[in-house]
Amino acid sequence: MDERPTTLAARFGWFALGHFLISIVLTALFVCVIGPLAAVVMDGAPEWTASALLAGMTTLALGAYFLAGAYTASARRWTAPAKDAERFLAILLPTLVAWAWEGAAIAGMAGDFPLLQALAGMLLYSALFLASPSVLFLFFCMGVLHVGMWLDDPGFWMMAALAGALPPLLFALGSFWQAGRRPTPPEALQEPER
Repeated sequence: MDERPTTLAARFGWFALGHFLISIVLTALFVCVIGPLAAVVMDGAPEWTASALLAGMTTLALGAYFLAGAYTASARRWTAPAKDAERFLAILLPTLVAWAWEGAAIAGMAGDFPLLQALAGMLLYSALFLASPSVLFLFFCMGVLHVGMWLDDPGFWMMAALAGALPPLLFALGSFWQAGRRPTPPEALQEPER
């Protein structure tokens, strides 16, 4: 069977689809099951149980990206990236989109213009549904790890960078792991003709 190498566009597109599906499922689970269950369990429970519950939910939400990447690579019969640059770009491109989203929201919230603040607020609220694993990671960092909330805290910037980078990184690692279990076709190793 003749296989063509998996393109960066395919990796980006399937990551985006997987990202939105994971976010939608996580949001639905949280609203319908985990939130009400946590409220019942947490009533009168020691404080550490809330931290443990949040840590577990964060781990499961971010771990879903590795599984989604592995499943996508298997189902779509992806080839392993032939070059390190392709691996790097498969992680970097969706990360840059997330960082741009975060940057626009942070810049808008830090500004003095009401319209810009309103747009930034919409970006942040939409992230609750479109990027819920990243938002859950932010809540974990702020609530359990006690990372500061705003611009003067270096921990805030590290937390924001990780929130944007972890989902693409874990998805890509899962897809590379699964695709690496299959042989790379010879045409993926050849330089393109100019």
